Amino acid sequence: MIWAAQKGLPKFSFLRNRNKQLMSDGNFNRNLLPYHNYQSGVRAGRAQMKAMALQAVQDVLHDNLPDLPATLEDKILCQFHDNLS
Repeated sequence: MIWAAQKGLPKFSFLRNRNKQLMSDGNFNRNLLPYHNYQSGVRAGRAQMKAMALQAVQDVLHDNLPDLPATLEDKILCQFHDNLS
């Protein structure tokens, strides 16, 4: 601070309060967070992964069991979909 006074610079408060904590641990400013809802993005990603998994199981059934009846295939896919959620 002495050098600032010698050079005629203004005395800034942040120079004097260097040891103070700038932000508390538990309280944060919501303006610093992204504007979009993070949880909705997680849900959208989860829904995409479920759809991809369902398509992968359907592809495996078609490739490995081509003569599987459609009713049994639908039953397997419904059971798999229920197990995903």
